[in-house]
Amino acid sequence: MSQIKGRAIAILLITAAMLAIHTPAEAATKATKPGTPVQASAAEKLVVGKMGFTDMSYCKSDLIAYETAYNSCGYGDYRDIIYLTTWAFEVKNASPTRSASQVRAKVTFLNAAGNVLLERIITVAREIKPGKTAYGASNISGADSNIAGVTSATVSIVSSSWMVPSSQIYQNPIMLNASIGSRNASYCPLNAPCAFKGGPVKGGAMTAVNLDGIFTVRGPKFKANRVLIFLDAQGNPLGGWMYTDLAEFTTGSQSVTRDFSFTDAQLATIVNYKYQVQF
Repeated sequence: MSQIKGRAIAILLITAAMLAIHTPAEAATKATKPGTPVQASAAEKLVVGKMGFTDMSYCKSDLIAYETAYNSCGYGDYRDIIYLTTWAFEVKNASPTRSASQVRAKVTFLNAAGNVLLERIITVAREIKPGKTAYGASNISGADSNIAGVTSATVSIVSSSWMVPSSQIYQNPIMLNASIGSRNASYCPLNAPCAFKGGPVKGGAMTAVNLDGIFTVRGPKFKANRVLIFLDAQGNPLGGWMYTDLAEFTTGSQSVTRDFSFTDAQLATIVNYKYQVQF
């Protein structure tokens, strides 16, 4: 009996020794494998910037001439009123070693009376690399921006996870070039005079702006979302658009173009147009 007990104890000791030898190595390998989920520590923190928003509501005219003016805002019934407020905010991953994943935020927009005009929970990014920044922004479809009269907005993170950074190569954002076009007589901001036919400046009309740039992909081709953020002179977001359809990017350089119409006030405050790929 004592021999059997001795053998059992010896087997247990050998097994424990083997676990002591191999478990730390296996754990270390798992802990460094790209994409492996990890527990958040004090170093893992997301920093949310201020929400920026801009009212881009407008009247879309059918360009029916009536005397000396095109029918648009404030002129007859030949118009299509579009309520539109573009918005954007920054989320920075303050962790030096871990990626934030599945980052979701709640955005709330209020009017002057404090009433909630819109509240949504959105996905900011599937991954934010260590020390990098991602943006939440209004969807280009208009599904979360069809409001007007916003005077204040709040944003807060509702959920996120952490992981060993994936093998996906981070792509540097670019600033797009802006070419100012002509006044567009079919678009006028709300509460503004119509674009006058034959007038010296087509008063009230919005201005067409063409954006272009060259985006260079490092590494193999991939599919990703994109954001276009409007920035002021201090680099703060004034609004922007998120493109949630997955676009394919190939290795090397590719052209990026976008067309918008802006009010005079927007053109006076927007300094840069930041184009960023997000995973």
